[in-house]
Amino acid sequence: MSASSVGVQPFATIDGSERRQDASTRRGQGRTQSCGTPAGPAKAGSRREPRVLDLPSPPPLLTVREVARRLRVRPVTVYRLCERGELAHIRVSNAIRIRLEDLDQYVARRRGPDGG
Repeated sequence: MSASSVGVQPFATIDGSERRQDASTRRGQGRTQSCGTPAGPAKAGSRREPRVLDLPSPPPLLTVREVARRLRVRPVTVYRLCERGELAHIRVSNAIRIRLEDLDQYVARRRGPDGG
């Protein structure tokens, strides 16, 4: 097996002697970026802009603490409202989240038909 078949190239040192350099010690020769394209300056206009998807934003979710502050109650009260089914909620793993619309509906139901 010859030296050229395993990626070893000769190069000259400062004193003029010739040394061999394998692919693991070469720097900047044939390097690629993570996408597999040769590294180096990009050509003007060759870079593609990422597409922006126009997706509807999800409804804002409030934490138990945020709901408690809005209702001016302790967080344990909010947990109990959720447990009893009086306040609609979403479980995200072990966390409880309440949609703003569900909180508004809860408050409207508690106010009664006269709004007061």
